Amino acid sequence: KRYVQDTVDNISATVSHLYARIHPGESLGEPSFGVKSGTIGSLTMKGKFGSNHDVPPVAYYSEAHLDTLGLCVYLALAKQSGNALVVLDDVLMSVDDPHLDRVIELINEEAPNFGHVIITTHSRAWFDRARQGRGMPAELIELYGWDLNNGIHHSRAPLAVDELRDAVNA
Repeated sequence: KRYVQDTVDNISATVSHLYARIHPGESLGEPSFGVKSGTIGSLTMKGKFGSNHDVPPVAYYSEAHLDTLGLCVYLALAKQSGNALVVLDDVLMSVDDPHLDRVIELINEEAPNFGHVIITTHSRAWFDRARQGRGMPAELIELYGWDLNNGIHHSRAPLAVDELRDAVNA
C-alpha cells in the first residue's frame, strides 16, 4: 500500500497539470488520489467541481471529463516510467472538438517524454487532424479488410502536407 500511495503521490501533480491543460478555465479538476486503508486494491479519487473540493469525480464529471482524467493518469504513469510505449486504442470518443484539439496538442507536446506513441482510432476527427498535421508528426496507416491467409490489409495514408507538396512540385 505504501508503494501504491507513493506512486499516486508522485503522479498527482502531473495528472493535475495535464488535466488543466485539457480543461483550461473550467471549474473542475485538481484530482487527488489515496489508498483506502481498510481494503485491498482500492484507491480513492477526489477532485474539484465548482466551488466544492474533495468531491468524487464519478458523481459529478461528465463522461468526457472522466475519460480525459483517465488519459491524464495513464500519461502521468507512462511519463514517470520513462521511454514508455504509449498505446491509445480508440480513446476519447466522448470529447467535443475543442477538447479533442487540446488533447492532441497535449499528446504532441508530451510525446518526447515517451519512446513511441501509437494511436488507433475509428474516429474521422482524429484521423483528419493527424492527416492535416494538427498534432504530432505522424505516419498514418489505414487498415482495411483481412483474411486468414494474408492477415490484415493496409496502406500508408498520405499526410495533407505531402499531397500539397506533390501538387506544388507537379
